[in-house]
Amino acid sequence: MTEFDPPDPGGAPAPQEGRAASAERPPAVAWRFAGAFAVLPLAAFTLLALLSYNASDIAFLHAPPSPVCLNWMGRAGAHLAWGLLLLFGLPALLVPAFAGVLGWMMVTGRHVRWRPLWGLLLLLNACALFQFLNGPLAEFLAGERLNLAPNAGGGIGCLLNHDGMPVNRWIGPAGSAVLNAVLAALWLLLFVGPRALARRWSAARARRRALLEAAEDRAIDGRSELEADDALLVRSRAERRDRREEAAARREEEREAAAAEKERLQAERLAERERLRAEKKAASAREKEERKAERERRRAEQRAARDARRSASRDEDDIFAPGPADAVGASVPAPAP
Repeated sequence: MTEFDPPDPGGAPAPQEGRAASAERPPAVAWRFAGAFAVLPLAAFTLLALLSYNASDIAFLHAPPSPVCLNWMGRAGAHLAWGLLLLFGLPALLVPAFAGVLGWMMVTGRHVRWRPLWGLLLLLNACALFQFLNGPLAEFLAGERLNLAPNAGGGIGCLLNHDGMPVNRWIGPAGSAVLNAVLAALWLLLFVGPRALARRWSAARARRRALLEAAEDRAIDGRSELEADDALLVRSRAERRDRREEAAARREEEREAAAAEKERLQAERLAERERLRAEKKAASAREKEERKAERERRRAEQRAARDARRSASRDEDDIFAPGPADAVGASVPAPAP
């Protein structure tokens, strides 16, 4: 967790989970406001004060001081710049630079983590390294504008790099310079971030590889113009051959697709014809069955009508037929009148 994140009311999480959550959680809004309204303005103020520093603004260095302050940031900026130069020497310019970088990271919502410590260590090693430039920069440091003691690394550089230091006694000035340079490079690497450097290195390698590939595509290195023309001719022929083969393969695929489509349409038409024939046969069979059933029904109706007529005629015969008494009377002749 960052110092601006609220505490967890539900209990402290596991250490590894807490670290992972802290790494993924973006900084709070207050962190960004602190960078935007405190660190960045302070860095700009310090940078302008250092760039416009003049020793005539300091009463301790120039008596009487200049009646008009020559420093762009006024008396406060003049004394701030004098204090930084007195303490860190010329590497004091790294102070607003580091502050500006950290402020920008805070504004953009990035984690600062240990970068202030790496920047402070880099500043200390830079002070020790600049102490080796006392001879070449002595006239510049003692000039009218700076009017500082001949310590290019300031008081810190004088403390870290003088003849009484054990490091200077054991490895000498040259070894001390190499040691401070290596340490400064290490602190700079940690300040920038190994991952960021690795990403930039991989991006630079990718760009370089792309440029080399583009150069190889544009021309063949180390060959004559004739060889380059021959190579281009061979490549163009190979490309044309590949295009012809691709076109032939595409036409073959189109022919196969057309043949398959034709076979599919023929199969569909044949199936449709078979379906229509089957439907026609079924309809004709159904029509025959209906006609046969109709004939059977008519025959049955005619048979029933005949039977009814026969039954009716028998009933009439039975009604009009003479009975037994009529038959006897009929057999005895009637007397003559």
